[in-house]
Amino acid sequence: MYLMELPILSGKPSSPAALNFTVIQKYVYFVWKRGFNGGHPQTFVIQLSKDSTDNYINHTTVIEEASIGPDDTVTFNITSLDVGVYHARLLTFNAIGAADPVMFGVFRIAKAHLSAQSFGTADVDQGKAIYMSLSRQAVQCKTHVHLKSEDNAGILRE
Repeated sequence: MYLMELPILSGKPSSPAALNFTVIQKYVYFVWKRGFNGGHPQTFVIQLSKDSTDNYINHTTVIEEASIGPDDTVTFNITSLDVGVYHARLLTFNAIGAADPVMFGVFRIAKAHLSAQSFGTADVDQGKAIYMSLSRQAVQCKTHVHLKSEDNAGILRE
């Protein structure tokens, strides 16, 4: 019987998948599923841009070992963003190299007094909290928007 030595896979990480985010007032909750780490610990960097160009700024660094949840999911929250429209993407790298950046999508941090009508999707009374949840699959470019007021009356648009 011959023993065959298996090669050790080593390289740059695979791109993350199943990227989602939820915006609640001035907070953004990011979730993604990590890809293969290339045989080395990987680091994730959430980058934000306030315009549509490639002027991204590293906003948050997430270390793989400290943040993996069930089913290889990684979550991170960004708090207290200024009012504006943001483009978000995710970088992944390890000691060997980096995967191509993956887009989360575009989201808006609005003034607290705006109604859902300001987003052009629903008529919600002024003064009720508005929760806007967007999700985007890395492969599919389909965006779901869910708005709901504090009294749990919900509206779903695709």
